[in-house]
Parts: sequence; C-alpha cells; structure tokens
Amino acid sequence: MVFIHGAGNGKSSDDITRHEEGCNKNDLASCHALGLALMTPKDKQGDNNKRAFAAFEKGCQGGYAPSCNGLGVMYIHGMGVARDVARAMELYKKACEGEASTACLHVAMAYESGHDVAADWPMAVRYYESACALGDFQGCQTAAKAFAEGDRVPRDPEKARKLYDRGCQEGDEEACKARDALK
Repeated sequence: MVFIHGAGNGKSSDDITRHEEGCNKNDLASCHALGLALMTPKDKQGDNNKRAFAAFEKGCQGGYAPSCNGLGVMYIHGMGVARDVARAMELYKKACEGEASTACLHVAMAYESGHDVAADWPMAVRYYESACALGDFQGCQTAAKAFAEGDRVPRDPEKARKLYDRGCQEGDEEACKARDALK
C-alpha cells in the first residue's frame, strides 16, 4: 500500500490552526488538509490521529473524495481507529469513484498483492486503468504493461498503446519509450 501523500507529523501548529478554522466553517478541503497535518503514523492511537480521523470523516461524509482516501488510510493502518481492511477498501473504492487517483492505486495494489484482500489481477488492472484515466502515470504504466504482455488479461496492443500514451502525456518517459517500442 502506498501511504498518503503529504501526511504531516501533527506538530505544525500554524497549519493545524488554520485548517481547523476552515474545517469548522465546513470547508471540506480544509478538513482534508487538517487530517493530513495531524496524521501521525508513528503514534497510531495518539490524539492527533483521532483528530485526523474526525477531520477526514467530516470531509468524506461531505463528499470530498480525497478525505475518503485519507480515512481509508486511517482504517488500513489502524491509526486513530481499529484496523478494518474491509472498511478501508470500501472507502478507497468510494474515493476512486470520486476521482481520487491515489485511492484507485490503493485498491489496485491491494488486489495485485493479495495483501489484506484476495488477489485479483484483472480487478487490479481495472483499478490501475482508473488511476491512469485520472492522470496517474503509475496506473498507466502498470495497466499498459499487462495489456502489452497479455499478463493474466487478454493481450491488447492497441489498449496498451493508448495507456502508454496517456502515461507519456503525464510526463512518464518510460511510458513514451514503451509505447514507441510496442509492436
């Protein structure tokens, strides 16, 4: 599992105060930023993680997809809440549907690895494709390679080319090279 990008250490009091004020005014982006600022991976059951959980929960319930992803991270790692893989996966899927590319990657990597959920490569590829569609070149690269090689999915060079091209457009030079080498 990838960890949430931008997680803080719960010590940046100016950021925390500013984001808390915004969150109290129902600015869901501020709630998400507050959760990120408070998240403290080394102190899983600490007060900061409980506050981060509450901030992400408010954002997610308000429909802010990145907060649903943050909440999923909290559940998968048992930070501020009891570890609950099934709930984390539900939240990741909800966030992916809400166009949070990192959440799509969380789901894809869980299905790819079979860690915490049953391995399901075709499902993983589907979520990698979703991440790609949202502009994440890691998703493009992984899905494209699967279709280029016919790795447990039907070989589809044209689909692979389109996925590599999308990754290339996102700045992934390796995707450009793989697209150009595709036969």
